[in-house]
Amino acid sequence: IQNYVRLVAVREPEARAMDAAEDVDMSAEDLIQMLVLDGCFIIEHLVNVATGVEAASLHATPFGPVQLSVDLVLAENQIPFFVLVDLIKSTRLPEFDSRGYQPADLLMKLVLYYLAGEKGRDMSEGLPAAGDVCHILHLLHAMVTAARATWEPPPRLQDAAPVEMMQEAARLLRRLPLLLLVPLLYPILPEESRWRASYGPEDLPSASDLKRLWVR
Repeated sequence: IQNYVRLVAVREPEARAMDAAEDVDMSAEDLIQMLVLDGCFIIEHLVNVATGVEAASLHATPFGPVQLSVDLVLAENQIPFFVLVDLIKSTRLPEFDSRGYQPADLLMKLVLYYLAGEKGRDMSEGLPAAGDVCHILHLLHAMVTAARATWEPPPRLQDAAPVEMMQEAARLLRRLPLLLLVPLLYPILPEESRWRASYGPEDLPSASDLKRLWVR
């Protein structure tokens, strides 16, 4: 921890200058302590999320994790990104040794995994330079802006409508006996057997089928 304090102390003037109000009513010692505590907490939480570890204090209430994800992107809660980079560079994270990421890239990927839905896709190619990122909220903004600039709508299928009509017609033909017999048999079936005889124990009828059966 003393090593973290020394690292952040060197960058304290830069961190103070990045604040919206440069005359922050906080001593250098207090500002350094806040940056170390907040920075270590953020990195620890990002690592816990990526590795599937649930901190007991955070998950003590069902709304704790959601509230934290909201708090991390509030403008007033942002700390300089270079502080987080310096902290993660000085931290041994053996869980990610096999990934081969540089510390700054690993930090950005942990943020995106937690806050930008990178769980199902790799966003490595679009990562900005760590030196160009001001804070976590700025990273998310940069990724969204880049995605919007390169997004293209999928090509329209000219024959999609006829195909859908044919699929709907085939589906109706398969269910036609059911649709015709259910209104006749339903009143005479035992109550516990009505649903199972109509749609099985788990399948829900579609809204279209319900409408055809005059269910309002």
